[in-house]
Amino acid sequence: MGHVKEPVKNYDLMNVTMICLGKPEGENYGGLLRMLEVLFGGRCTPRQVIQILKDEYEFSDIHSMERTVSEMCNLSQGFIEEGRKQGLAQGIAQGIERGIEQGIERGIERGIEEGTDRERLQNIRSMMRKLKVTASEAMDIIEIPAEEQPKYLKLLSLPQ
Repeated sequence: MGHVKEPVKNYDLMNVTMICLGKPEGENYGGLLRMLEVLFGGRCTPRQVIQILKDEYEFSDIHSMERTVSEMCNLSQGFIEEGRKQGLAQGIAQGIERGIEQGIERGIERGIEEGTDRERLQNIRSMMRKLKVTASEAMDIIEIPAEEQPKYLKLLSLPQ
């Protein structure tokens, strides 16, 4: 209203203010911070919010705001649920990534182990054939530990 000439730069401003609500046991919790936490913190039901606003902040006609309070409570619940979903998705993705890494590691270890077993079996068979020695003698010659020898004896008995 009126004919005031004010440059746009003086009124078309945007300020962002971040308010950390805190928790009830916090040092500066109370007053406006408590009211904002009650409204947006998602810890209270709409009925509890209305009662707190009425009792602690002397809102007289709070019942006319029931729908708005309910929507705000549902909004904060939506934020909480969305945060849970994102956290769960991120946790699953990290778990899959770690599982793949561990699977690759185990696969490499297993491949090396199987390659070593095949090489040892080939050496044992070759020594038995060329040197005319028993499997136990061949394993002693190539210094296969005594506790591993039963495994190779079993593998030697399987069809090639």
